Amino acid sequence: MRKAINLCDKCKIRKSLYVVSNSLNIHNHLILSYLRNFSTCFYVFDIKKATPCLNRISLKHSTRTEIHKSNVMIAKVINSSDKINPFGGIFFVINELKNKGIAKLIDSHLGKRVKQAKYSYSDIILNWAYCNLCGAERLEDIEKLRDSLDMKLPSHDALGTVMKSFATKTLIFKGGKKAKQAHEFSIHKPLNSLMLDMALSLKLLKKNKPYILDYDNTIIEAKKYDVTKTFKWSYGYQPGVSFIGKVPVYIEGRNGNSNAETFMYETLKRGFELLDNKGIKVNRFRSDAAAFQFNVIDLMEQRDVKFYIRLVRNKSFKEKVEREVKSWSNITLKNVPIEIGEGAYTSTRFKKQYRMVVTKYTNRKGLVDYRAIITNDFNMSASEVLSFYNQRGAIERNFDDLKNNFNWHNLPFSFLNENTVFMIISAIVSVLYQYLIGKFSKRVDFVKAKHRLKNFIFHFIVCSAILEDGQLQLFTDRDYSPLIH
Repeated sequence: MRKAINLCDKCKIRKSLYVVSNSLNIHNHLILSYLRNFSTCFYVFDIKKATPCLNRISLKHSTRTEIHKSNVMIAKVINSSDKINPFGGIFFVINELKNKGIAKLIDSHLGKRVKQAKYSYSDIILNWAYCNLCGAERLEDIEKLRDSLDMKLPSHDALGTVMKSFATKTLIFKGGKKAKQAHEFSIHKPLNSLMLDMALSLKLLKKNKPYILDYDNTIIEAKKYDVTKTFKWSYGYQPGVSFIGKVPVYIEGRNGNSNAETFMYETLKRGFELLDNKGIKVNRFRSDAAAFQFNVIDLMEQRDVKFYIRLVRNKSFKEKVEREVKSWSNITLKNVPIEIGEGAYTSTRFKKQYRMVVTKYTNRKGLVDYRAIITNDFNMSASEVLSFYNQRGAIERNFDDLKNNFNWHNLPFSFLNENTVFMIISAIVSVLYQYLIGKFSKRVDFVKAKHRLKNFIFHFIVCSAILEDGQLQLFTDRDYSPLIH
Protein backbone atom coordinates (compact mmCIF):
# COMPACT_ATOMS: atom_id res chain seq x y z
CA MET A 1 0.00 0.00 0.00
CA ARG A 2 1.43 3.36 -1.04
CA LYS A 3 1.27 6.29 1.36
CA ALA A 4 -1.33 8.61 -0.07
CA ILE A 5 -2.54 10.33 3.08
CA ASN A 6 -3.04 14.07 2.86
CA LEU A 7 -5.22 15.12 5.80
CA CYS A 8 -6.64 18.62 5.89
CA ASP A 9 -5.99 20.83 8.92
CA LYS A 10 -9.34 19.92 10.50
CA CYS A 11 -8.89 16.16 10.05
CA LYS A 12 -5.48 15.47 11.59
CA ILE A 13 -6.79 12.77 13.88
CA ARG A 14 -6.07 9.07 14.02
CA LYS A 15 -9.74 8.12 13.93
CA SER A 16 -10.09 8.92 10.23
CA LEU A 17 -11.64 6.11 8.23
CA TYR A 18 -10.45 5.05 4.82
CA VAL A 19 -11.78 2.90 2.04
CA VAL A 20 -9.33 1.22 -0.29
CA SER A 21 -10.68 0.97 -3.83
CA ASN A 22 -9.77 -1.47 -6.55
CA SER A 23 -6.34 -0.69 -7.99
CA LEU A 24 -6.20 0.11 -11.71
CA ASN A 25 -3.20 -0.11 -13.96
CA ILE A 26 -3.83 3.41 -15.27
CA HIS A 27 -0.69 5.57 -15.15
CA ASN A 28 0.62 2.92 -12.69
CA HIS A 29 -1.02 4.48 -9.67
CA LEU A 30 -3.02 2.98 -6.80
CA ILE A 31 -6.13 4.96 -5.96
CA LEU A 32 -6.67 5.28 -2.19
CA SER A 33 -10.21 6.47 -1.57
CA TYR A 34 -10.79 7.86 1.85
CA LEU A 35 -13.65 8.92 4.10
CA ARG A 36 -13.53 11.96 6.37
CA ASN A 37 -15.34 12.39 9.69
CA PHE A 38 -15.52 16.18 9.35
CA SER A 39 -18.50 17.57 7.48
CA THR A 40 -16.26 20.22 5.89
CA CYS A 41 -14.60 17.42 3.94
CA PHE A 42 -17.82 15.75 2.81
CA TYR A 43 -19.92 16.94 -0.13
CA VAL A 44 -23.24 15.66 -1.46
CA PHE A 45 -24.46 16.82 -4.88
CA ASP A 46 -27.81 16.07 -6.49
CA ILE A 47 -27.04 15.02 -10.08
CA LYS A 48 -30.21 13.14 -11.04
CA LYS A 49 -30.72 15.36 -14.05
CA ALA A 50 -27.06 15.55 -14.95
CA THR A 51 -26.27 11.85 -15.27
CA PRO A 52 -29.26 9.77 -16.36
CA CYS A 53 -26.94 7.13 -17.86
CA LEU A 54 -25.40 6.18 -14.51
CA ASN A 55 -26.35 2.99 -12.69
CA ARG A 56 -27.66 3.25 -9.18
CA ILE A 57 -25.32 2.13 -6.42
CA SER A 58 -26.75 0.05 -3.58
CA LEU A 59 -25.03 0.38 -0.22
CA LYS A 60 -24.36 -2.91 1.56
CA HIS A 61 -23.04 -3.87 4.96
CA SER A 62 -19.28 -3.42 5.29
CA THR A 63 -16.91 -5.28 7.58
CA ARG A 64 -14.03 -3.55 9.35
CA THR A 65 -10.50 -4.83 9.78
CA GLU A 66 -8.12 -3.37 12.36
CA ILE A 67 -4.59 -2.41 11.25
CA HIS A 68 -1.79 -1.71 13.70
CA LYS A 69 1.24 -0.13 12.05
CA SER A 70 3.11 2.65 13.76
CA ASN A 71 4.49 4.13 10.55
CA VAL A 72 1.10 4.41 8.80
CA MET A 73 -1.49 6.99 9.89
CA ILE A 74 -4.42 4.60 9.46
CA ALA A 75 -6.48 3.47 12.43
CA LYS A 76 -8.90 1.31 10.50
CA VAL A 77 -9.55 0.04 6.97
CA ILE A 78 -13.10 -0.66 5.90
CA ASN A 79 -13.45 -3.56 3.49
CA SER A 80 -16.52 -2.33 1.69
CA SER A 81 -18.73 -3.82 -0.99
CA ASP A 82 -20.12 -0.37 -1.75
CA LYS A 83 -19.65 0.84 -5.32
CA ILE A 84 -16.98 3.48 -4.82
CA ASN A 85 -15.85 5.42 -7.85
CA PRO A 86 -12.21 6.58 -7.65
CA PHE A 87 -12.77 9.08 -10.51
CA GLY A 88 -15.51 11.22 -8.96
CA GLY A 89 -14.41 14.37 -10.76
CA ILE A 90 -15.51 12.93 -14.10
CA PHE A 91 -19.17 13.50 -13.17
CA PHE A 92 -18.58 17.26 -13.28
CA VAL A 93 -17.07 16.82 -16.75
CA ILE A 94 -20.12 14.83 -17.89
CA ASN A 95 -22.48 17.43 -16.47
CA GLU A 96 -20.61 20.36 -18.05
CA LEU A 97 -20.47 18.80 -21.52
CA LYS A 98 -24.14 17.84 -21.33
CA ASN A 99 -25.06 21.43 -20.47
CA LYS A 100 -23.08 22.62 -23.52
CA GLY A 101 -25.03 20.29 -25.83
CA ILE A 102 -21.94 18.48 -27.10
CA ALA A 103 -23.78 15.19 -27.70
CA LYS A 104 -26.35 16.92 -29.91
CA LEU A 105 -23.57 18.67 -31.82
CA ILE A 106 -21.80 15.36 -32.52
CA ASP A 107 -24.97 13.59 -33.67
CA SER A 108 -25.97 16.52 -35.88
CA HIS A 109 -22.67 16.10 -37.78
CA LEU A 110 -22.42 12.32 -37.88
CA GLY A 111 -26.08 11.38 -38.04
CA LYS A 112 -27.99 8.58 -36.35
CA ARG A 113 -27.05 4.93 -36.14
CA VAL A 114 -29.45 2.10 -36.93
CA LYS A 115 -32.25 1.52 -34.40
CA GLN A 116 -30.76 -1.69 -33.05
CA ALA A 117 -27.46 0.03 -32.21
CA LYS A 118 -26.97 0.24 -28.44
CA TYR A 119 -24.82 3.37 -28.55
CA SER A 120 -25.10 6.54 -30.62
CA TYR A 121 -22.12 8.18 -32.30
CA SER A 122 -22.02 10.77 -29.52
CA ASP A 123 -21.95 7.96 -26.92
CA ILE A 124 -18.91 6.43 -28.61
CA ILE A 125 -16.92 9.67 -28.90
CA LEU A 126 -17.85 11.06 -25.48
CA ASN A 127 -17.32 7.78 -23.63
CA TRP A 128 -13.84 7.59 -25.13
CA ALA A 129 -13.32 11.22 -24.08
CA TYR A 130 -14.33 10.41 -20.49
CA CYS A 131 -11.97 7.45 -20.41
CA ASN A 132 -9.13 9.53 -21.88
CA LEU A 133 -9.74 12.17 -19.18
CA CYS A 134 -9.51 9.43 -16.54
CA GLY A 135 -6.09 8.36 -17.83
CA ALA A 136 -6.91 5.70 -20.43
CA GLU A 137 -4.14 5.28 -22.99
CA ARG A 138 -5.55 2.54 -25.21
CA LEU A 139 -9.01 1.49 -26.31
CA GLU A 140 -8.64 -1.64 -24.15
CA ASP A 141 -8.41 0.50 -21.02
CA ILE A 142 -12.14 1.14 -21.22
CA GLU A 143 -12.61 -2.42 -19.93
CA LYS A 144 -10.59 -1.62 -16.78
CA LEU A 145 -12.53 1.59 -16.22
CA ARG A 146 -16.01 0.17 -16.75
CA ASP A 147 -16.48 -1.13 -13.19
CA SER A 148 -14.74 1.81 -11.58
CA LEU A 149 -16.74 4.48 -13.39
CA ASP A 150 -20.03 2.59 -12.88
CA MET A 151 -21.25 3.85 -16.25
CA LYS A 152 -22.72 2.11 -19.25
CA LEU A 153 -19.56 2.10 -21.34
CA PRO A 154 -19.22 0.35 -24.71
CA SER A 155 -16.65 -2.39 -25.08
CA HIS A 156 -13.33 -1.63 -26.70
CA ASP A 157 -14.47 -3.71 -29.68
CA ALA A 158 -17.51 -1.47 -30.10
CA LEU A 159 -15.32 1.62 -29.84
CA GLY A 160 -12.95 0.33 -32.49
CA THR A 161 -15.70 -0.87 -34.83
CA VAL A 162 -17.52 2.47 -34.83
CA MET A 163 -14.32 4.50 -35.19
CA LYS A 164 -13.21 2.40 -38.15
CA SER A 165 -16.63 2.87 -39.74
CA PHE A 166 -15.84 6.61 -40.02
CA ALA A 167 -12.77 5.92 -42.19
CA THR A 168 -12.74 7.36 -45.70
CA LYS A 169 -10.91 5.95 -48.69
CA THR A 170 -7.16 6.56 -48.68
CA LEU A 171 -6.15 8.74 -51.62
CA ILE A 172 -2.95 8.13 -53.58
CA PHE A 173 -1.10 11.00 -55.26
CA LYS A 174 2.06 10.91 -57.32
CA GLY A 175 4.49 13.76 -57.67
CA GLY A 176 6.83 15.84 -55.55
CA LYS A 177 10.59 15.53 -55.74
CA LYS A 178 10.30 11.87 -56.70
CA ALA A 179 7.70 11.95 -59.44
CA LYS A 180 7.08 8.20 -59.46
CA GLN A 181 6.70 7.88 -55.69
CA ALA A 182 3.18 7.22 -54.39
CA HIS A 183 1.92 9.37 -51.51
CA GLU A 184 -0.98 8.15 -49.40
CA PHE A 185 -3.28 10.79 -47.90
CA SER A 186 -6.31 10.40 -45.64
CA ILE A 187 -8.63 13.41 -45.90
CA HIS A 188 -11.62 13.54 -43.53
CA LYS A 189 -13.70 16.70 -43.92
CA PRO A 190 -16.70 15.67 -41.73
CA LEU A 191 -14.61 15.05 -38.60
CA ASN A 192 -12.51 18.17 -39.22
CA SER A 193 -15.75 20.11 -39.59
CA LEU A 194 -17.01 18.69 -36.29
CA MET A 195 -13.76 19.66 -34.57
CA LEU A 196 -14.09 23.26 -35.77
CA ASP A 197 -17.77 23.53 -34.83
CA MET A 198 -16.95 22.19 -31.39
CA ALA A 199 -14.23 24.83 -30.91
CA LEU A 200 -16.71 27.50 -32.00
CA SER A 201 -19.50 26.13 -29.78
CA LEU A 202 -17.18 26.16 -26.76
CA LYS A 203 -15.97 29.66 -27.72
CA LEU A 204 -12.36 28.62 -28.05
CA LEU A 205 -12.59 30.28 -31.49
CA LYS A 206 -14.79 33.12 -32.69
CA LYS A 207 -16.10 33.89 -36.14
CA ASN A 208 -14.67 36.84 -38.10
CA LYS A 209 -11.88 37.38 -35.61
CA PRO A 210 -8.42 37.46 -37.26
CA TYR A 211 -6.17 34.57 -36.22
CA ILE A 212 -2.60 33.35 -36.70
CA LEU A 213 -2.38 29.97 -38.44
CA ASP A 214 0.58 27.67 -37.77
CA TYR A 215 1.20 24.60 -39.92
CA ASP A 216 3.59 21.70 -39.47
CA ASN A 217 3.95 17.94 -39.81
CA THR A 218 5.04 15.49 -37.16
CA ILE A 219 6.37 11.95 -37.32
CA ILE A 220 4.44 9.28 -35.43
CA GLU A 221 6.53 6.13 -35.33
CA ALA A 222 4.31 3.06 -35.54
CA LYS A 223 4.41 -0.60 -36.47
CA LYS A 224 1.33 -0.79 -38.66
CA TYR A 225 0.47 -2.75 -41.78
CA ASP A 226 0.75 0.13 -44.26
CA VAL A 227 3.42 2.41 -42.76
CA THR A 228 6.29 3.68 -44.91
CA LYS A 229 9.77 4.95 -44.12
CA THR A 230 10.16 8.57 -42.99
CA PHE A 231 13.07 10.91 -43.71
CA LYS A 232 14.43 9.91 -40.29
CA TRP A 233 14.64 6.29 -41.51
CA SER A 234 11.98 5.16 -39.06
CA TYR A 235 8.61 3.73 -40.06
CA GLY A 236 5.38 5.52 -39.27
CA TYR A 237 2.97 8.26 -40.33
CA GLN A 238 3.53 11.97 -40.85
CA PRO A 239 0.20 13.84 -40.42
CA GLY A 240 -0.09 17.51 -41.33
CA VAL A 241 -1.78 19.72 -38.76
CA SER A 242 -2.90 23.36 -38.71
CA PHE A 243 -3.22 25.08 -35.34
CA ILE A 244 -4.71 28.34 -34.13
CA GLY A 245 -2.95 28.75 -30.83
CA LYS A 246 -3.39 25.42 -29.03
CA VAL A 247 -6.52 24.49 -30.97
CA PRO A 248 -6.08 22.01 -33.85
CA VAL A 249 -8.23 23.25 -36.73
CA TYR A 250 -7.34 20.91 -39.60
CA ILE A 251 -5.71 17.46 -39.70
CA GLU A 252 -4.73 15.32 -42.68
CA GLY A 253 -3.28 11.85 -42.41
CA ARG A 254 -0.12 11.19 -44.45
CA ASN A 255 2.07 8.16 -44.72
CA GLY A 256 5.67 8.32 -43.53
CA ASN A 257 7.27 8.99 -46.91
CA SER A 258 5.14 12.14 -47.48
CA ASN A 259 7.07 14.92 -45.78
CA ALA A 260 5.77 18.40 -45.04
CA GLU A 261 6.54 20.00 -48.40
CA THR A 262 4.80 17.25 -50.40
CA PHE A 263 1.49 18.60 -51.77
CA MET A 264 1.56 21.23 -49.03
CA TYR A 265 -0.25 23.77 -51.21
CA GLU A 266 -3.21 21.39 -51.67
CA THR A 267 -3.35 20.61 -47.93
CA LEU A 268 -3.30 24.28 -46.96
CA LYS A 269 -5.92 25.13 -49.55
CA ARG A 270 -8.30 22.48 -48.20
CA GLY A 271 -7.72 23.74 -44.67
CA PHE A 272 -8.37 27.37 -45.63
CA GLU A 273 -11.56 26.42 -47.47
CA LEU A 274 -12.90 24.67 -44.36
CA LEU A 275 -12.01 27.67 -42.18
CA ASP A 276 -13.78 29.95 -44.67
CA ASN A 277 -16.91 27.80 -44.48
CA LYS A 278 -16.95 28.22 -40.70
CA GLY A 279 -16.38 31.98 -40.83
CA ILE A 280 -12.92 31.75 -39.22
CA LYS A 281 -10.56 34.38 -40.58
CA VAL A 282 -6.78 33.98 -40.86
CA ASN A 283 -4.65 37.07 -41.39
CA ARG A 284 -1.17 35.71 -40.60
CA PHE A 285 0.54 32.42 -41.42
CA ARG A 286 3.74 30.85 -40.03
CA SER A 287 5.60 27.78 -41.20
CA ASP A 288 9.06 26.30 -41.53
CA ALA A 289 11.10 26.05 -44.73
CA ALA A 290 8.76 23.38 -46.13
CA ALA A 291 6.36 26.21 -47.02
CA PHE A 292 8.98 28.06 -49.06
CA GLN A 293 7.23 27.23 -52.32
CA PHE A 294 5.98 29.50 -55.06
CA ASN A 295 2.41 28.17 -54.98
CA VAL A 296 2.17 28.42 -51.16
CA ILE A 297 3.39 32.03 -51.15
CA ASP A 298 1.06 32.82 -54.05
CA LEU A 299 -1.84 31.31 -52.06
CA MET A 300 -1.09 33.67 -49.18
CA GLU A 301 -0.96 36.64 -51.54
CA GLN A 302 -4.31 35.71 -53.07
CA ARG A 303 -5.87 35.51 -49.62
CA ASP A 304 -4.22 38.73 -48.40
CA VAL A 305 -2.48 36.85 -45.58
CA LYS A 306 0.80 38.02 -44.06
CA PHE A 307 3.26 35.12 -44.14
CA TYR A 308 6.41 34.38 -42.16
CA ILE A 309 8.34 31.45 -43.63
CA ARG A 310 11.84 30.15 -43.01
CA LEU A 311 14.05 30.51 -46.08
CA VAL A 312 15.64 27.39 -47.53
CA ARG A 313 19.42 27.49 -47.20
CA ASN A 314 20.48 26.36 -50.66
CA LYS A 315 23.72 26.98 -52.55
CA SER A 316 22.89 30.58 -53.44
CA PHE A 317 21.50 31.48 -50.01
CA LYS A 318 24.72 32.75 -48.40
CA GLU A 319 25.69 34.73 -51.48
CA LYS A 320 22.24 36.37 -51.61
CA VAL A 321 22.38 37.32 -47.91
CA GLU A 322 25.85 38.88 -48.13
CA ARG A 323 24.81 40.83 -51.23
CA GLU A 324 21.47 42.16 -49.94
CA VAL A 325 22.05 42.81 -46.23
CA LYS A 326 24.01 46.06 -45.86
CA SER A 327 24.03 46.59 -42.09
CA TRP A 328 23.78 44.50 -38.93
CA SER A 329 22.53 45.18 -35.40
CA ASN A 330 23.51 43.34 -32.22
CA ILE A 331 20.75 41.63 -30.23
CA THR A 332 20.48 38.78 -27.71
CA LEU A 333 18.42 35.70 -28.45
CA LYS A 334 17.99 33.20 -25.61
CA ASN A 335 21.04 34.67 -23.88
CA VAL A 336 23.12 34.19 -27.04
CA PRO A 337 24.48 37.33 -28.74
CA ILE A 338 23.66 37.41 -32.46
CA GLU A 339 23.41 39.96 -35.25
CA ILE A 340 20.29 40.79 -37.20
CA GLY A 341 19.80 42.50 -40.54
CA GLU A 342 17.39 42.68 -43.43
CA GLY A 343 17.31 43.03 -47.17
CA ALA A 344 15.19 42.50 -50.25
CA TYR A 345 14.39 39.06 -51.59
CA THR A 346 13.69 38.75 -55.29
CA SER A 347 13.28 35.76 -57.55
CA THR A 348 12.24 35.19 -61.13
CA ARG A 349 9.43 32.94 -59.85
CA PHE A 350 7.88 35.55 -57.55
CA LYS A 351 5.72 38.35 -58.91
CA LYS A 352 6.97 40.91 -56.40
CA GLN A 353 9.81 41.74 -54.06
CA TYR A 354 9.67 40.43 -50.51
CA ARG A 355 11.46 41.18 -47.27
CA MET A 356 14.24 38.99 -45.89
CA VAL A 357 15.06 39.16 -42.16
CA VAL A 358 18.42 37.52 -41.46
CA THR A 359 20.27 36.49 -38.29
CA LYS A 360 24.04 35.99 -38.29
CA TYR A 361 25.71 33.79 -35.73
CA THR A 362 28.74 31.58 -35.15
CA ASN A 363 27.98 27.87 -35.48
CA ARG A 364 29.53 24.98 -33.55
CA LYS A 365 32.40 24.75 -36.01
CA GLY A 366 33.31 28.37 -35.35
CA LEU A 367 32.14 29.51 -38.78
CA VAL A 368 29.79 32.40 -39.58
CA ASP A 369 26.35 31.16 -40.58
CA TYR A 370 22.99 32.70 -41.47
CA ARG A 371 19.31 31.95 -41.03
CA ALA A 372 16.54 33.95 -42.67
CA ILE A 373 12.79 34.52 -42.71
CA ILE A 374 10.91 35.66 -45.80
CA THR A 375 7.81 37.79 -45.25
CA ASN A 376 5.46 40.21 -46.95
CA ASP A 377 5.11 42.20 -43.72
CA PHE A 378 6.95 45.50 -44.09
CA ASN A 379 5.50 47.09 -40.92
CA MET A 380 7.18 45.08 -38.16
CA SER A 381 10.78 45.79 -37.24
CA ALA A 382 13.33 43.08 -38.00
CA SER A 383 13.56 42.04 -34.34
CA GLU A 384 9.74 41.92 -34.09
CA VAL A 385 9.56 39.64 -37.13
CA LEU A 386 12.16 37.34 -35.58
CA SER A 387 10.38 37.26 -32.21
CA PHE A 388 6.99 36.64 -33.84
CA TYR A 389 8.31 33.81 -35.99
CA ASN A 390 10.03 32.12 -33.05
CA GLN A 391 6.70 31.90 -31.23
CA ARG A 392 5.71 29.11 -33.62
CA GLY A 393 7.93 26.90 -31.46
CA ALA A 394 4.79 26.36 -29.36
CA ILE A 395 3.54 24.04 -32.10
CA GLU A 396 6.00 21.41 -30.90
CA ARG A 397 4.39 21.54 -27.46
CA ASN A 398 1.02 21.06 -29.16
CA PHE A 399 2.30 17.92 -30.87
CA ASP A 400 3.81 16.68 -27.61
CA ASP A 401 0.42 17.17 -25.95
CA LEU A 402 -1.43 15.24 -28.66
CA LYS A 403 1.08 12.41 -28.67
CA ASN A 404 1.50 11.92 -24.93
CA ASN A 405 -1.76 13.12 -23.38
CA PHE A 406 -4.22 12.29 -26.15
CA ASN A 407 -2.65 9.05 -27.34
CA TRP A 408 -1.37 9.81 -30.82
CA HIS A 409 1.59 7.62 -29.89
CA ASN A 410 -0.81 4.68 -29.25
CA LEU A 411 -2.60 4.41 -32.60
CA PRO A 412 -4.97 1.41 -32.34
CA PHE A 413 -5.61 0.38 -35.95
CA SER A 414 -3.69 -1.14 -38.85
CA PHE A 415 -4.32 1.35 -41.66
CA LEU A 416 -3.71 5.05 -42.28
CA ASN A 417 -7.34 6.04 -42.92
CA GLU A 418 -8.55 4.34 -39.72
CA ASN A 419 -5.77 5.84 -37.61
CA THR A 420 -6.51 9.28 -39.07
CA VAL A 421 -10.03 8.95 -37.63
CA PHE A 422 -8.55 8.15 -34.23
CA MET A 423 -6.15 11.10 -34.44
CA ILE A 424 -8.96 13.56 -35.23
CA ILE A 425 -11.22 12.15 -32.49
CA SER A 426 -8.33 12.43 -30.03
CA ALA A 427 -7.79 16.01 -31.17
CA ILE A 428 -11.50 16.64 -30.51
CA VAL A 429 -10.96 15.33 -26.96
CA SER A 430 -8.07 17.81 -26.61
CA VAL A 431 -10.46 20.61 -27.66
CA LEU A 432 -12.92 19.51 -24.96
CA TYR A 433 -10.09 19.42 -22.43
CA GLN A 434 -8.97 22.95 -23.29
CA TYR A 435 -12.49 24.17 -22.63
CA LEU A 436 -12.83 22.23 -19.36
CA ILE A 437 -9.48 23.30 -17.93
CA GLY A 438 -10.26 26.92 -18.76
CA LYS A 439 -13.72 26.68 -17.18
CA PHE A 440 -12.83 24.78 -14.02
CA SER A 441 -9.63 26.74 -13.31
CA LYS A 442 -11.76 29.88 -12.90
CA ARG A 443 -14.04 28.24 -10.36
CA VAL A 444 -11.85 26.08 -8.13
CA ASP A 445 -8.37 26.90 -6.88
CA PHE A 446 -6.97 23.35 -7.11
CA VAL A 447 -7.19 23.34 -10.92
CA LYS A 448 -4.75 25.55 -12.81
CA ALA A 449 -5.15 26.77 -16.38
CA LYS A 450 -1.66 25.49 -17.23
CA HIS A 451 -2.27 21.98 -15.91
CA ARG A 452 -1.48 19.24 -18.37
CA LEU A 453 -3.83 16.28 -18.50
CA LYS A 454 -2.00 14.14 -15.95
CA ASN A 455 -2.03 16.97 -13.40
CA PHE A 456 -5.72 17.54 -14.11
CA ILE A 457 -6.40 13.86 -13.45
CA PHE A 458 -4.50 13.84 -10.14
CA HIS A 459 -5.87 17.18 -8.90
CA PHE A 460 -9.46 17.04 -10.15
CA ILE A 461 -10.61 13.71 -11.61
CA VAL A 462 -9.22 11.40 -8.89
CA CYS A 463 -11.69 11.80 -6.04
CA SER A 464 -13.56 9.06 -4.17
CA ALA A 465 -17.28 9.17 -4.83
CA ILE A 466 -20.47 7.19 -4.29
CA LEU A 467 -23.48 7.71 -6.55
CA GLU A 468 -26.75 6.67 -4.93
CA ASP A 469 -30.29 7.60 -5.92
CA GLY A 470 -29.07 10.44 -8.09
CA GLN A 471 -26.89 11.93 -5.35
CA LEU A 472 -23.13 12.11 -5.71
CA GLN A 473 -21.15 11.90 -2.47
CA LEU A 474 -17.52 13.03 -2.65
CA PHE A 475 -15.00 12.16 0.05
CA THR A 476 -12.31 14.80 -0.21
CA ASP A 477 -10.88 17.91 1.40
CA ARG A 478 -11.10 19.75 -1.94
CA ASP A 479 -14.04 22.11 -2.40
CA TYR A 480 -15.97 21.18 -5.55
CA SER A 481 -19.08 23.13 -4.51
CA PRO A 482 -18.45 26.16 -6.81
CA LEU A 483 -19.01 23.84 -9.79
CA ILE A 484 -22.65 23.14 -8.92
CA HIS A 485 -23.83 26.77 -8.91
